[in-house]
Amino acid sequence: RSAYVSNIDFEYHAELPQLEDHESFALLQSWGEHVVAKDRPGVVDHYAWKGTLWPTLSNVLRQDPAEIEDYFVLFLGKIDGVTPVEWNHAVAQPVAEDTVMLSGIYTFGLTSGSVPARFSYLFKDVDGMGNWKIIHHHSYQMPEEENDEWRPIQIGEEDSFSVLESWGNAVKSKDRHAVLSHYVPTGTLWP
Repeated sequence: RSAYVSNIDFEYHAELPQLEDHESFALLQSWGEHVVAKDRPGVVDHYAWKGTLWPTLSNVLRQDPAEIEDYFVLFLGKIDGVTPVEWNHAVAQPVAEDTVMLSGIYTFGLTSGSVPARFSYLFKDVDGMGNWKIIHHHSYQMPEEENDEWRPIQIGEEDSFSVLESWGNAVKSKDRHAVLSHYVPTGTLWP
């Protein structure tokens, strides 16, 4: 057990906004421009000191600037250097005045062609003056292509909330079988 983790109390806030625009989006754009330019120091500078990266093309968690830069040696070598990073979908969820969770889909122009990936970033205004830095970044290549057999569906807000609420109640009850009933038999959970 970590010395930093004790008596964690998770509290649900029903009104967590989802914004299509936020001042921190400028950091995404800048990061993407540095990726296309293959500017490794410029890319790394977007990460806070001791920020973390779960990269797209590596199974190794990167936990400091040197490790993050090491990953970008590999990744930037695959970038075509021409095609801008396309931000196909991005949603910002402010979790505090100085902290924003961003998630969505981006597409990279690689030398092998365009590759879409999902992303999540946790940004922090490190000085209270709008100096946003990445404190966590998780990226992974899209696992499947949309086709006639598999097509995403949008369930209603009430339906999705009731599933989440039911799962939360099962977790609170510490009933393992009730929790597991919320997952498909062949589902995967990354704890």
